[in-house]
Amino acid sequence: MQRTIRIQLQPDIETAKALSQTIEQYTWSFNAVCKHGWEHDLANGVELHKATYYDHRAVTGLASQLVCAARVKATEALKSARSLKKKGKTVSCPTSKCCPIRYDARSYTVWFDRCEVSILSINRRVKLPFEIAQYYRQYLNWKNTSADLLKDRRGRWWLHIVMEIETPETMATDEVVGVDLGIASPAVDSKGSKYGSDHWKEIEDRTFELRRRLQFYWHEKRQTTLEKAVWSPETFQKRL
Repeated sequence: MQRTIRIQLQPDIETAKALSQTIEQYTWSFNAVCKHGWEHDLANGVELHKATYYDHRAVTGLASQLVCAARVKATEALKSARSLKKKGKTVSCPTSKCCPIRYDARSYTVWFDRCEVSILSINRRVKLPFEIAQYYRQYLNWKNTSADLLKDRRGRWWLHIVMEIETPETMATDEVVGVDLGIASPAVDSKGSKYGSDHWKEIEDRTFELRRRLQFYWHEKRQTTLEKAVWSPETFQKRL
């Protein structure tokens, strides 16, 4: 069983510059592998590695783990495009403007007890403090696996860490349980147990109200436009 937690990194100016350079070169490597695979009709990871690895190490200056990670992501994108093409979909060569960097156990280390992470950049490993939401703390005792580093449109840096734990075993049973999807509670079973959060109701009410206002706004706007079109002198003269 897996869950992904989202933590916000807090790099200083120098570290943020190094991360930007790293993600720029990583994106270039990803796009170059995709282009090579697309032009040569390749989606095999071994063949793409042989064709691009050494050149990309020399051009980008990225560490071996990051070059291999970019190639793996490109291979996945090429296989996905090929699969869609077989289904008759219109596809083109996969590209990315800012490809998230995938890290593994050899390229990043996280310490949740002191809210610090060490990740591999273009020059060296850098240590970064981070903030974690209270909701995600329930997963901190799980095993962390891979992670993706990305930068959003507001310039904030985020690390998405995949947490993993063994799926609990379930016993087969002949027992039948009824579930009622209600209004006051999202779901209630025949044993009286309630499921879901009361906060969901607030979100549903707010969404309904926003949808109602939007529908009313467009109705009024269409009605006003229709009245202007019918009663304007220009429209009357054209009809004459």
